[in-house]
Amino acid sequence: MKLFILTIILSLSSYSCSMDKDCSDVKIGTFTTQTESYGVITVTRTETQSIEDIPAINKKMVNSIYWTSDCTFTLEYESGDKPPTSTAELPIDCEIIDVGEDYHIVRCQIRGTETKFDYTMKNKTN
Repeated sequence: MKLFILTIILSLSSYSCSMDKDCSDVKIGTFTTQTESYGVITVTRTETQSIEDIPAINKKMVNSIYWTSDCTFTLEYESGDKPPTSTAELPIDCEIIDVGEDYHIVRCQIRGTETKFDYTMKNKTN
């Protein structure tokens, strides 16, 4: 009986470890996220930039994107409509923490602060 339970535990452990997320499909593309403050934001990622289009307030911002590993990246303000915050010039370190069939979840922290946030990005289909 102990051997049976041990086999089940080991099987579940190896299964969960083999479920590594694949971020390659969400590194480049167009995605949307819903925010309370600004409604739908469209994010277009290229190899070197992340462009945020915020139609509710007629703003567009371009950030440089630096991939530090397969699922982590840093955003740095480059040009466009800078957010009116004291932290707008600070880099934002992000990690893709979950990848689904039509979405991915990103966890970010503004470098040098305690400000952290998660957001869900939907793959844009049109």
